[in-house]
Amino acid sequence: MKEILLFGRVEHEDLICNVMEHAQGYKFRHTSSATKALKMLEKTSPDFIMVTGNIGKNGDGSYYIEL
Repeated sequence: MKEILLFGRVEHEDLICNVMEHAQGYKFRHTSSATKALKMLEKTSPDFIMVTGNIGKNGDGSYYIEL
C-alpha cells in the first residue's frame, strides 16, 4: 500500500483526488495545517508528499508555494 500525505487546500469536488482516494493500493492523508502535516510525517512516513497551492516566483528568481 502506498501512503500519500496531501498538504494544502483541495476542493471536495476535485475529481482526481476522489478517484485516487478510492483507488486500490493507495491511502491518502490530508491536512492544510503545517503542524498536523509535521506530525503525520513523523507518525506515518508516507511514500509520497503532495503540496497544493499557487507557485510563484520571487524577484531574485527563487520560487515559493502559496498555500
